[in-house]
Amino acid sequence: MGPPTVPEPPIVSRLASTAEAGPDALRDFLEELVATSAKSGGLVVGEAEPGRYLLVMPPLAPKAMQAQIDAGLDVVLGRLGKRWPSPHVTDFGLKELYESARGRWLDRHGIEALVQDGKVGVVTIFCHDWLYAVCRQVATEHGLAVPTTFEEYLRTGRIRVTGTNAFAIDVFANAKEMAANFDSIDHLITKVLVVAELREDATLAARISGRACPKCGAFVTDRATTCASCGASIPRE
Repeated sequence: MGPPTVPEPPIVSRLASTAEAGPDALRDFLEELVATSAKSGGLVVGEAEPGRYLLVMPPLAPKAMQAQIDAGLDVVLGRLGKRWPSPHVTDFGLKELYESARGRWLDRHGIEALVQDGKVGVVTIFCHDWLYAVCRQVATEHGLAVPTTFEEYLRTGRIRVTGTNAFAIDVFANAKEMAANFDSIDHLITKVLVVAELREDATLAARISGRACPKCGAFVTDRATTCASCGASIPRE
């Protein structure tokens, strides 16, 4: 007998709304997905950022759960494939990573016990094509060269940027940290910006300024013309 046939899971997109920025934006979105999953009794796919998706599901029998996860992954790959042909992805389970989080943020949102007791499953899916493109665009916009090819990045998890000095950004480690804490892509963008400013040995706080992208909420610097996260044009103020 083959795996059970499951319908395509519902999709909730944070980008379809105002895409509010802020440290709790993705955590609030998770709360919404948990409530939606509980109401539907099945897996829900959440589009958290342009290259980041969430799978949220109630406890199910192993075969049924795997079938729903496979259906959710098919949806995610199909949506990512519209922007990146043959997208490369990595997934992280929140329950496994939560012990390494900076604090008990799930408790503040009232869902810590649900996740830790396995009453709700949460999986974060990152698209590496997106992570690499974001790092590359932000770095080059700020005068850094990026000699690391995408293929090298996939092998090592790191992106090397060079200016007066050379630095390596551990993107894989940052993605894992983002999944544990539900940090937005701003977490990684800030790391690249810090490296860019270290190149000039300047006062960081005075030099790194910008605002949220009006489409997806990611941080964009004053000099950016397009959002590194979603590709939207940034109007001049």
